[in-house]
Amino acid sequence: MCVRLLRAHGDAILKEEYDGQALSSRQHYALKNYVNDNIAEDLSLQALADHIEVSRSNLARKFRAATGTSVHTFVLAQRVEHAETLLRRTRLPMHDIAARSGFTDASHMNRSFRRAGGVTPGQYRASV
Repeated sequence: MCVRLLRAHGDAILKEEYDGQALSSRQHYALKNYVNDNIAEDLSLQALADHIEVSRSNLARKFRAATGTSVHTFVLAQRVEHAETLLRRTRLPMHDIAARSGFTDASHMNRSFRRAGGVTPGQYRASV
Protein backbone atom coordinates (compact mmCIF):
# COMPACT_ATOMS: atom_id res chain seq x y z
CA MET A 1 0.00 0.00 0.00
CA CYS A 2 2.86 2.40 0.81
CA VAL A 3 4.47 1.68 -2.54
CA ARG A 4 1.22 2.44 -4.36
CA LEU A 5 0.84 5.72 -2.48
CA LEU A 6 4.41 6.73 -3.29
CA ARG A 7 4.00 5.86 -6.94
CA ALA A 8 0.71 7.71 -7.22
CA HIS A 9 1.54 10.81 -5.20
CA GLY A 10 5.27 10.99 -4.60
CA ASP A 11 8.40 11.80 -6.51
CA ALA A 12 10.29 8.85 -5.06
CA ILE A 13 12.02 6.56 -7.48
CA LEU A 14 11.44 2.98 -6.45
CA LYS A 15 13.58 0.11 -7.65
CA GLU A 16 11.71 -2.06 -10.06
CA GLU A 17 12.63 -5.07 -12.05
CA TYR A 18 14.30 -3.86 -15.21
CA ASP A 19 14.11 -6.03 -18.29
CA GLY A 20 16.20 -3.80 -20.56
CA GLN A 21 13.46 -3.56 -23.19
CA ALA A 22 11.95 -0.34 -21.86
CA LEU A 23 13.28 2.76 -20.16
CA SER A 24 14.11 2.25 -16.55
CA SER A 25 12.07 4.27 -14.07
CA ARG A 26 15.19 6.37 -13.40
CA GLN A 27 15.63 7.12 -17.12
CA HIS A 28 11.94 7.95 -17.51
CA TYR A 29 12.03 10.26 -14.49
CA ALA A 30 15.19 12.00 -15.76
CA LEU A 31 13.69 12.41 -19.21
CA LYS A 32 10.43 13.84 -17.91
CA ASN A 33 12.28 16.32 -15.67
CA TYR A 34 14.58 17.33 -18.53
CA VAL A 35 11.63 17.96 -20.84
CA ASN A 36 9.78 20.00 -18.21
CA ASP A 37 12.89 22.01 -17.28
CA ASN A 38 13.70 22.76 -20.94
CA ILE A 39 10.21 22.96 -22.42
CA ALA A 40 10.93 26.11 -24.46
CA GLU A 41 14.10 24.64 -25.98
CA ASP A 42 14.54 22.48 -29.06
CA LEU A 43 13.92 19.04 -27.60
CA SER A 44 15.28 16.91 -30.40
CA LEU A 45 15.41 13.16 -30.08
CA GLN A 46 19.21 13.44 -30.09
CA ALA A 47 19.25 15.93 -27.19
CA LEU A 48 16.91 13.73 -25.15
CA ALA A 49 18.92 10.60 -25.94
CA ASP A 50 22.15 12.36 -24.97
CA HIS A 51 20.62 13.41 -21.67
CA ILE A 52 19.90 9.84 -20.59
CA GLU A 53 22.96 8.44 -22.37
CA VAL A 54 21.34 6.16 -24.94
CA SER A 55 21.21 6.26 -28.74
CA ARG A 56 18.31 7.91 -30.56
CA SER A 57 16.97 4.61 -31.86
CA ASN A 58 17.32 3.05 -28.41
CA LEU A 59 15.44 5.94 -26.83
CA ALA A 60 12.63 5.77 -29.39
CA ARG A 61 12.24 2.00 -28.98
CA LYS A 62 12.53 1.94 -25.19
CA PHE A 63 10.27 4.94 -24.69
CA ARG A 64 7.53 3.35 -26.78
CA ALA A 65 7.93 0.08 -24.86
CA ALA A 66 7.66 1.92 -21.53
CA THR A 67 4.81 4.29 -22.36
CA GLY A 68 3.06 3.03 -25.48
CA THR A 69 3.63 6.36 -27.22
CA SER A 70 6.38 8.11 -29.14
CA VAL A 71 8.83 10.58 -27.64
CA HIS A 72 7.48 13.29 -29.95
CA THR A 73 3.91 12.71 -28.75
CA PHE A 74 5.10 12.90 -25.15
CA VAL A 75 7.00 16.17 -25.71
CA LEU A 76 4.02 17.69 -27.51
CA ALA A 77 1.70 16.69 -24.65
CA GLN A 78 4.08 18.30 -22.13
CA ARG A 79 4.12 21.48 -24.23
CA VAL A 80 0.33 21.58 -24.38
CA GLU A 81 0.18 21.03 -20.61
CA HIS A 82 2.67 23.87 -20.06
CA ALA A 83 0.63 26.14 -22.34
CA GLU A 84 -2.53 25.27 -20.39
CA THR A 85 -0.81 26.32 -17.17
CA LEU A 86 0.28 29.64 -18.68
CA LEU A 87 -3.21 30.24 -20.08
CA ARG A 88 -4.73 29.69 -16.64
CA ARG A 89 -2.19 31.67 -14.63
CA THR A 90 -1.21 34.56 -16.89
CA ARG A 91 -2.60 37.04 -19.38
CA LEU A 92 0.37 36.70 -21.73
CA PRO A 93 -0.36 37.04 -25.46
CA MET A 94 -0.72 33.77 -27.38
CA HIS A 95 2.57 34.20 -29.26
CA ASP A 96 4.45 34.56 -25.94
CA ILE A 97 2.77 31.47 -24.50
CA ALA A 98 3.63 29.56 -27.68
CA ALA A 99 7.29 30.59 -27.44
CA ARG A 100 7.54 29.82 -23.72
CA SER A 101 5.97 26.41 -24.30
CA GLY A 102 8.35 25.46 -27.11
CA PHE A 103 5.99 25.72 -30.07
CA THR A 104 7.38 27.14 -33.31
CA ASP A 105 4.61 29.75 -33.41
CA ALA A 106 1.07 30.48 -32.18
CA SER A 107 -0.43 28.59 -35.12
CA HIS A 108 1.51 25.44 -34.18
CA MET A 109 0.29 25.78 -30.58
CA ASN A 110 -3.27 26.32 -31.81
CA ARG A 111 -3.23 23.13 -33.93
CA SER A 112 -1.61 21.04 -31.22
CA PHE A 113 -3.92 22.37 -28.53
CA ARG A 114 -7.02 21.68 -30.62
CA ARG A 115 -5.82 18.15 -31.44
CA ALA A 116 -5.12 17.40 -27.79
CA GLY A 117 -8.18 18.90 -26.16
CA GLY A 118 -10.71 19.74 -28.85
CA VAL A 119 -10.58 23.49 -28.18
CA THR A 120 -8.31 26.33 -29.19
CA PRO A 121 -6.09 28.08 -26.64
CA GLY A 122 -8.39 31.11 -26.78
CA GLN A 123 -11.46 28.99 -26.05
CA TYR A 124 -9.61 27.27 -23.22
CA ARG A 125 -8.59 30.61 -21.68
CA ALA A 126 -12.16 31.90 -21.92
CA SER A 127 -13.47 28.81 -20.12
CA VAL A 128 -11.17 29.03 -17.09
